[in-house]
Amino acid sequence: MGKWFMMIVMFGMGLTLTSGDFKPIVRHPWPLVVGVVCQFVIMPALAFGIATVLQLSPELTLGLVLVGSVAGGIGSNVMVYMSKGDVALSVAMTTFSTLISAIATPALMLLYMNQLLPVPAANLVMSIIQVVVIPVTIGALLRSYMPRATREAARTVPLVSAIGMVLILAPMVAINQELLVSVAGVLIIAGILHNVGGLFLGYTVSAAFKMPVPQRRAISIEVGMQNSALAAMLAHVHFDPITALPAVFISVWTMLFLPILANRWRFRDEKAKRSGGVKRHTMTIKDTPETKH
Repeated sequence: MGKWFMMIVMFGMGLTLTSGDFKPIVRHPWPLVVGVVCQFVIMPALAFGIATVLQLSPELTLGLVLVGSVAGGIGSNVMVYMSKGDVALSVAMTTFSTLISAIATPALMLLYMNQLLPVPAANLVMSIIQVVVIPVTIGALLRSYMPRATREAARTVPLVSAIGMVLILAPMVAINQELLVSVAGVLIIAGILHNVGGLFLGYTVSAAFKMPVPQRRAISIEVGMQNSALAAMLAHVHFDPITALPAVFISVWTMLFLPILANRWRFRDEKAKRSGGVKRHTMTIKDTPETKH
């Protein structure tokens, strides 16, 4: 059932895509290139490093690396919008990382995990194409050829995605409930480090390239927020059920923390705008003839 829920979620993501979303990126592709490279370089390497330092079991290490090797999170575009980040860049990063993941995710799993556990790379490729690439493509084509008919459906995507994530992750918790108590502490630490580390490094790299703040926020959120529901589904289908647990914990953490971070960024902008408005108003008053007498 997890596959079908994931296909519905990814189909919904395709429905939200329009050609207008990508026009700014076509003119200036460099932020997209930097962001996607960061996505697939920083997150799996960070996951493997955290797992090594915390001495996670091979199964939990695989689960954490799998989270780091998948595409950006489905709800990342909403978080970027809330944070007053560059939404067009966020949509483009989510789309391209999702499509590229059919090759990138299995390749990264082979690179990091094949010496610890067998990785069925060909099966991963087929699963990602079936569950991710095909539904997203169909959704995008329907939005392109039937924009009016799909516009209303696209508005329900955030709600459908949230429900879909719960329906995908809940069985993973039920299957592994006996193990949760023994590994919960270390997985909470690993999940927080992975998410916050990705957010920080994504922002730092984009700042090093002197990108404007909205693009830094978009890249930060896209790099730090993984499609953990997809990682959980792939773990459940192709590996031991315990490998889905890191994805479960990271999903819960990101759903709690990312809205807080996004709102903090937005409120900071609004506060700065109000402060700037007061200053400009004061300068205007001082410049009037009445105040010069």
